Amino acid sequence: MYKNKKSHTGKYIVGVTIILIITIVITAEKANFATNITSYITTPVYGLFNGINSLIGGSFNYIVRIGTLEVDNERLLKENEKLKYDNFILNEFKEENKELRNLMEMSERNLYSVVTGAEVVGVDSSSYSKIFIIDKGRNNGVNENMVVINYDGLVGKVIEVNDLSSKVMTIADEKIAVSCMLQRSKEQVILKGANLQDNGEVCKLDYITTDTDIIEGEDIVTSNISDIYPEGIPVGKVTNIQTDSSNLVRQVYVKPNVNFKRINDVLLIKNKE
Repeated sequence: MYKNKKSHTGKYIVGVTIILIITIVITAEKANFATNITSYITTPVYGLFNGINSLIGGSFNYIVRIGTLEVDNERLLKENEKLKYDNFILNEFKEENKELRNLMEMSERNLYSVVTGAEVVGVDSSSYSKIFIIDKGRNNGVNENMVVINYDGLVGKVIEVNDLSSKVMTIADEKIAVSCMLQRSKEQVILKGANLQDNGEVCKLDYITTDTDIIEGEDIVTSNISDIYPEGIPVGKVTNIQTDSSNLVRQVYVKPNVNFKRINDVLLIKNKE
């Protein structure tokens, strides 16, 4: 009887154990199934959120990069403008130094009786660049009608003097008449400002007849019959010759050697003695 009880108890334990194992297996399978279902549902959602997050993050980084590029571009533009300005100033100094060296060489060669050098400090507002102001005056030995030149040739003459500054009228002004000579043929001519609004640097020769030996491209210098200008100062070059309808008189235009719009330094020399 004791053995029967023991046998029933063992069977009961085995049965309970089998039931527990089956329950655990079924529960585990259900859990795996639920996990799989949950993963199947949530994985696309996670992917969507990750995509949106990447898109937002990428857009933000793109905007930040654009802002950085704009700042860098603005900085580079400013640096480029500064380099352009520095280069411009350097070129201006080079040109000014070149003018000064040329003027010094002219003075050292004793081609003319130099009284003083001067710097252009202003332009007469009513003269269209035909009258300018220099920084030397009576205190520096400057007198009216004193001849003014630079390394390119004849500039003009002094028309007004005070103690510290003077006014110079260029040969492009129609009020000035200069006795000149055609360098090739040696014929005497009179040069005056042409008073052309489109180009105030052009001069003309007066009273040129058809029998005057003159050609385009010919050089003109001051002549030996001038009242105040020493002989041989370079003046300009013949650029255009026109004959009137009567075939008796020709209009002859001359471009001065001096660029009056870019003149910085000049020499004042003694008048013809």
